[in-house]
Amino acid sequence: MTIDQSNKKFRINLANQYKVLSEILAKLTIDSSPITTAVTSLKNENDLPLATPTSWGYRVKNLVFRQEPISGIQYPKEGKLKSIKVTLDIDVKAEFRENKLDFNPFQLLEFNLTIEGLTKRDVKHILCFHLDRQPENSQSDEVHPAYHIHVGGHRLKSVPGENFGSSLFMGSPRLKHYPMDLILGIDFVTSNFCPGIHKKLRSEQRFIKLLRHSQELILKPYYCSLSRHFGFETNVANSWSAKDIFPQLI
Repeated sequence: MTIDQSNKKFRINLANQYKVLSEILAKLTIDSSPITTAVTSLKNENDLPLATPTSWGYRVKNLVFRQEPISGIQYPKEGKLKSIKVTLDIDVKAEFRENKLDFNPFQLLEFNLTIEGLTKRDVKHILCFHLDRQPENSQSDEVHPAYHIHVGGHRLKSVPGENFGSSLFMGSPRLKHYPMDLILGIDFVTSNFCPGIHKKLRSEQRFIKLLRHSQELILKPYYCSLSRHFGFETNVANSWSAKDIFPQLI
């Protein structure tokens, strides 16, 4: 199977963006080597993850951000945290479109965030978040926005005994959330858990340029779909159903 030439150009451009992203993170002494796999996948024209000439995708595993404990609500209170480790894993599969603003951007999205806190007594505590794309035509009694985030994830299954004291973890609620690629994901992680790193990233003009591109590619069609549902006209020809994004809409 031969790759579509427009898709090839798009993938090379995206790979170059991620190379720049890797350089920016390395400058902040963050191990950016996990991004290398994504760059390699995007540049390999034989790597067609959906077995179509227009498909593209990548995986990033174990991209780690470290943070000193920040102020705010934290439990458990005993043995206060001395360090926080935030690990991002992301798996993306998508189809390239010439008009990138009129459709649901991903065919598959697996976004896992693991926060590990180590107390002064060297006791480890863990919290996980999971964001994914709901498969089309799937059936469930609970609402499933096209993209949703919830507390928990497969990482919790590796905790010995799966015992979390008095805490309760459930698949619900699945909270409506915008889809995220690697760049939006890094902005999400650092803005919520690593404010010092986030401030440095937002002062880097190369990162701002990358972030603006991802917001245009992914967030614009998402929010235009919702705007059109409520009668607001946009300059985007959007075929993405707002009720897929937000099932509670009437």
